[in-house]
Amino acid sequence: MTHRGAGGSEGGTMQFLMGVVTMIGGGYLLLSRIIVSPNWGFRSAVYSFGGLNVTTGMIFIPFLIGVGIMFYNSRNWLGWLLTLGSLVALIFGVLSNLNVHMQRMSAFDLIVILVLFVGGLGLLLRSLRGVRWEAFDDK
Repeated sequence: MTHRGAGGSEGGTMQFLMGVVTMIGGGYLLLSRIIVSPNWGFRSAVYSFGGLNVTTGMIFIPFLIGVGIMFYNSRNWLGWLLTLGSLVALIFGVLSNLNVHMQRMSAFDLIVILVLFVGGLGLLLRSLRGVRWEAFDDK
């Protein structure tokens, strides 16, 4: 029985592990430089339909009604529709009102971060290079 590398390939397990660690390090450094902040204050609209502004409180009302219907009768489709629809509307509303931007950094910092991430990805993929996909091989 021959010893094979990562993923059953000829590549080395150490290459795979170094690639994963390097890629995670670069990804962490990149994500730690991103700032996420809300774009609204108290009582501001999540959605706007014409002249009607929909706030998060207005989204919670059908959510609570749906939860009440679900607790009364869990087979009622209206309760599920109100609950899940309100959750989806709330999640999309919150995500669409976020400001996402990067902190200031030097070009050297950015190059080091990107080389760590992309280099780690390259090492990881190189360690898996010799994998044979038996489902696609001609026999």
